Amino acid sequence: MRPHHQHRATKKRLGIFSVFLFVFFGAVSFSFAQPEVKIASLKWQPLDDGIRYSLHSWNVKNLGVTPLHLFEITPGKKKFHVLRDEQNHGTGKTAEYFARKHHMSLVVNGGFFTPEGKSIGLLVENGKILNSLHPTSWWSIFSIRGDKAEITRPEHFQFENTISFALQAGPRILIQGKVPQLKDERTHRTAIGITRDGKIILAIAEGVGLYLKELGTFLGLSEKDGGPACLNAMSLDGGSSTQVYAQFPHLKLQVRGRSNITNAVGIQ
Repeated sequence: MRPHHQHRATKKRLGIFSVFLFVFFGAVSFSFAQPEVKIASLKWQPLDDGIRYSLHSWNVKNLGVTPLHLFEITPGKKKFHVLRDEQNHGTGKTAEYFARKHHMSLVVNGGFFTPEGKSIGLLVENGKILNSLHPTSWWSIFSIRGDKAEITRPEHFQFENTISFALQAGPRILIQGKVPQLKDERTHRTAIGITRDGKIILAIAEGVGLYLKELGTFLGLSEKDGGPACLNAMSLDGGSSTQVYAQFPHLKLQVRGRSNITNAVGIQ
């Protein structure tokens, strides 16, 4: 029979060894047990030839839900319009007003404007400059020539009468697939992006809002990672101006802004 003190020592060593095995294999097991996180691909709803819609939502911890409305538009199949109403003494109009007045299927808020209701920044339609370029360096210009869209810095932009649409706003939130450094806050957002295969994305974030970095990061996600695969994107006017009005046979959508707007982007 084993002496009592040896028995206690053996039990102690076995106990330590058991703890070691538990910690070691438990840690290994825990490490391999982590689930692989996969984001489901966006589900697109066709609205008309050259345009489709998707809704992406996620919970923002301790704040609530942010719905992100996405429209994918094929240049050449749908026409972009600059919509303005600057004879209103600063009162502005709504996306719904612009859509009904100009018979547009889709309208979102556009660029910046003064408290007096005057647009700030370049606006072009059908080769005609409606409002002059603004020299602010961190702004950018979204433009369409033929069936090709691009986003450029103001100093690199070259006007041609072949430009069917151009709008200046900013900042750029995705540059060649990378999110730049941004001054940021969480608020409602409107943005426009260009996918890697040349489609145009309109994004409208409501609810508790998004940081620009969050929006840029999401827009740059590949399709397999659950994003629209944008290569470049820029912010339009946001915050209280953010709004959208869509009227299609199988989709009626309205996000009301907290303030009226002077100019808007219309799709027909």
